[in-house]
Amino acid sequence: MELRETGKAGAAAVLLWPDDGLDAAVFASVVRSLGKSCRVLVPVFAPEEPPDARVAAVESALLAGYDGRIWGAYGLRGGGSALLSLLAEGKVRVRTCVVEGAVEVPAQGLREFSGTLFHWKGSKDKGAGKSWEALHKAFPALRSLTLRKLKAGQDVASIRPDIMTKRLLKAFGSAGTVRVSTLVPHSASCVWRQLNRRPAGKALGWLQTMQPLRRTDEDRTQIIEGAAKGVPLWSHMTRVEPCGEYGAVCVDQVEISAGALTPAVMRAAEIYLKAVQKSRNRQMRKE
Repeated sequence: MELRETGKAGAAAVLLWPDDGLDAAVFASVVRSLGKSCRVLVPVFAPEEPPDARVAAVESALLAGYDGRIWGAYGLRGGGSALLSLLAEGKVRVRTCVVEGAVEVPAQGLREFSGTLFHWKGSKDKGAGKSWEALHKAFPALRSLTLRKLKAGQDVASIRPDIMTKRLLKAFGSAGTVRVSTLVPHSASCVWRQLNRRPAGKALGWLQTMQPLRRTDEDRTQIIEGAAKGVPLWSHMTRVEPCGEYGAVCVDQVEISAGALTPAVMRAAEIYLKAVQKSRNRQMRKE
């Protein structure tokens, strides 16, 4: 499996999963359009690769290269079924997922999925109506995207890629990613201990709501999510990585969703993160 990435560097990542047997080129026009505002990921599989192996390969690639977090995902028919299986595992977090046509609901259900799920209605695929019913039963908060009626065998990407792009962007919402790294002249374990001595999220006290999502000593990572007035989502990941024998790299990465204000909030977030790291380094020198 190869996970191809194109589009805007530093932007939120979205995954497009084609139907079984379809070449990734089916999304070529959509990829070009989405790439203007997103990082677009398209998995390319070997013909002999079984479905379970495909899901596992994509899951591993997202965990390794994207910290197991992507902004949005779209799956067409068999690709939608595979995407739902990925969500059911609960290891990869997707904010918004859109599936189109006839899809299969995983046997274990979607209890691990906490994002937003859309089913693209209007397709005349055999079983599309039953897919809606099964999905709604497994995920009562299911929402629908509508478009003009499609002919049998057609999908949105094949008729109007421009409309599909607009609908997907509307479903996913605007988002951006800011990443700031600093080299610290202390060991990774020392920096991580210093972070642990501070209350989780102390540097994010300005958020109106805040929820620690993950804190693991194995990879020295903590993720905190929150929201504030005008900023519906602020997802802050801090990671400490070893660098040489006595140094470490402290990485702060934030995913932001603030509608039309997202670009301005991203610029403010970069200034804020640099100030946080400067304060952190100053505290380390004192100790």
